[in-house]
Amino acid sequence: MQLTPPLAAALLLCATLAIFASLQRRACARRVRRLERQQSLLLSLVSTFPESYCLLNRDGTIFDAAQEDAPWSGTPLVLVGKKNFVELLMPTDASRVLDGLRESLDRNRTVDLTCSVFALGAARSYECRFVPFERNVAVCFFRDATAVICREAELAKSLAEKEALLREINHRVNNNLQIITSFLHMQAEQFSSHEDREIAYDGLRRIQSLATIHELIYHSENVSIVPLPPFIGELVNSQAFALRLDPSLIEVLVDDLSVSVNRAFSLGLIVGEFSSVVIKSLAGADPLTERRASVSLRARGDSVILVFACVGVMPFSDQNLFDRGVMSCLLVPPLARELGGTLRCDSGDACSIEFPSYAFLRG
Repeated sequence: MQLTPPLAAALLLCATLAIFASLQRRACARRVRRLERQQSLLLSLVSTFPESYCLLNRDGTIFDAAQEDAPWSGTPLVLVGKKNFVELLMPTDASRVLDGLRESLDRNRTVDLTCSVFALGAARSYECRFVPFERNVAVCFFRDATAVICREAELAKSLAEKEALLREINHRVNNNLQIITSFLHMQAEQFSSHEDREIAYDGLRRIQSLATIHELIYHSENVSIVPLPPFIGELVNSQAFALRLDPSLIEVLVDDLSVSVNRAFSLGLIVGEFSSVVIKSLAGADPLTERRASVSLRARGDSVILVFACVGVMPFSDQNLFDRGVMSCLLVPPLARELGGTLRCDSGDACSIEFPSYAFLRG
């Protein structure tokens, strides 16, 4: 059958219309799916911002405010009589909010910010969330967060007051321990026996270690966390000065670690006790011989290892521990166990305590 020109034109027109209709159906289906995704996104966002919403263009003009029959919102009273969202804002926040709106549209992402709004006859704090909706159109969810922000400010003020109180407590405890140390020092000077004075001075050095811990906590930036590098260094130096030993003979190597205040007291007492044993051995050694020591606290995998090592002296030999560190032998093991540590003194010139890393904070 030979097609006449009119019939061929008619068939071509029908095919074109069929293709066009198919493309239209696909475009409509894509648009429906996109709208469904947008609606789902909006519904999920409104669950966190349930108060009000509106549609805005790039310059803040309000397209449509929430209506009472909207399934996710009530009527936003603050928008009544307003044509532009900027009319709500305090002058100092207008440009910042518009920049956030345009950033949301240009980068196609959600932007959250806080702004000051003049509503109900007073300046109030509002939280806003801009969500891209259509080309150059964004949905703005907003809610009054004045009560929340005021509560956060009250909590921050309360926290600052408590930190100041804790610092003052540590400062006063430090002062009281210093007074006790002075009284005991005067009392120790009354002893005629050298051995009695040494016993008294050992007690004084332990009290001084506690005072040093309180002083370092008082001067730290965070009263609940103690950074260990200055903490251990100051403890070792204070022991060296108390025993009249050159601090340069003791090298202190501490990784960038921190501990809580409760653990800092136990760790500080351990460092004070064993530092005292090491320093006594160094002070009693022949000054003409090579003598030095090191105190290190290093993170190694899942452990943190505290090591006291010496050259030229044997402070951790059985005889030296009996002569100079009997009290240390009684105090250190339970303190180490309290921190989950394992004490090892396999040689006379070194002693180590291995702690689990969870007891420490890095940085």
